[in-house]
Amino acid sequence: MFEIVKYGHFCQSSLTLIITSTLLHLKLVNPSELCFDVVSNHITGATGLIFVDNNLVYNFLPGEIVGEQFALDNSTRYMRHIIALDKFSY
Repeated sequence: MFEIVKYGHFCQSSLTLIITSTLLHLKLVNPSELCFDVVSNHITGATGLIFVDNNLVYNFLPGEIVGEQFALDNSTRYMRHIIALDKFSY
């Protein structure tokens, strides 16, 4: 995560990884696995990763947490990545 900040890689996907790491570190989410969707957001025009946890989606809209159905209705989902928590460093 430090390389993302150090080199200023603040694209959609990088911000999602920073948000996810922060939520995990603060124990605000505690999933057994992490679910990331690659989407093209029809509202913001951004393409990249969003973090999905318990039907809530983080980093779909700036500063908001939206429902998974809202994100699906307002984007094109290209693929879903499920990562075991022990494989994600935070």
